[in-house]
Amino acid sequence: MNHSSYISWAKKHHNIKYNLASSGMPSPLLNHLVEDPRKILEPVDHENGWAPLMKTIANRYEVNPNQVVPVHSASFANHLVCALFLNPGDEVLVEDPAYEPLVSLPKYFNATVKRFDRNAKKRYQPNPQQIEYLITDKTKLIILTNLHNPSGALIDENILWQIIDLAEKYGCFVLIDEVYLEFLYPNGERTAAKHSDHILATRSLTKAFGLDDLRVGWVITESILAERIRRLQDLFMTSMAAPSERLGLLMLEKADSMLKQNLSQLRYNFQLVEEFIDDQPSLSWYKPQYGSVGFVKYAGGNVDMLASYLTERFDTTIAPGHFFGAPDHFRIGWGLPTEDLEKGLENMGKVID
Repeated sequence: MNHSSYISWAKKHHNIKYNLASSGMPSPLLNHLVEDPRKILEPVDHENGWAPLMKTIANRYEVNPNQVVPVHSASFANHLVCALFLNPGDEVLVEDPAYEPLVSLPKYFNATVKRFDRNAKKRYQPNPQQIEYLITDKTKLIILTNLHNPSGALIDENILWQIIDLAEKYGCFVLIDEVYLEFLYPNGERTAAKHSDHILATRSLTKAFGLDDLRVGWVITESILAERIRRLQDLFMTSMAAPSERLGLLMLEKADSMLKQNLSQLRYNFQLVEEFIDDQPSLSWYKPQYGSVGFVKYAGGNVDMLASYLTERFDTTIAPGHFFGAPDHFRIGWGLPTEDLEKGLENMGKVID
């Protein structure tokens, strides 16, 4: 496996007008962040991470700056974690359904992937007993998303603690992709990484803030692992682009006000999606409480045909469930502008009818 089938598909559908497959917020205008654009290009000492950015991230998630490794995107952060731990023949436990790159990535390192269930009947909660059953002396990583991608489910705190206990008991590590957890920040959610030296959490500014083009991400973990990741990063890219770091810092300084605005739009848009699904007898889902995505079961026909017809005839797209291991489902996002969401839902209703 030397590519991601989902990312290849997503790139081809990026410019669809009514993109219900989009999982983040619209990109904000950056000109209000920068008083003097020339300062963005000034050289800075950032070879091991720009100190002001690392400090701001650390303060936001209540960790020490030496636990933060800025990298280009959460996707690359996940790559670095896998590169740090995995050798051919190692075993990795990955949730099912899962964001496809998190399955393809350990396979790229010639690791054996074993799956554990996260399904709607159990509110998409992982089962610690099943995870423990799958662990062997070859298990190096347990890979989770929180909020769960694609369902949007938040992992129950007691279940998360049980998984942390398993990692500490058996000497393996947990990679938690927390890019959607930012949507819970006003409720006090921070990061699982501060609870155990066996946790590596990855985040970015892409989903809750819509800054996909900046590619600002980071890893949070204990300081020794963080330093090993910094050294490993020297093999791939040496350091982040300084303009991205500067713009990322400016956004984080305004993050709470931006997030408040985005959450208000999300709540309104979510009601539109909820009403649409309730009105369609062929659609059902586990209704998420947070975030910008949900996973919808389509009992009325073929999801791939539905997605193809929407794209070809209505310039509308959804994320087919086969990318997540559930071909009778599709992932839907509601972070796009309200008028585009309304039109996209209208188009989907026409096709389903």
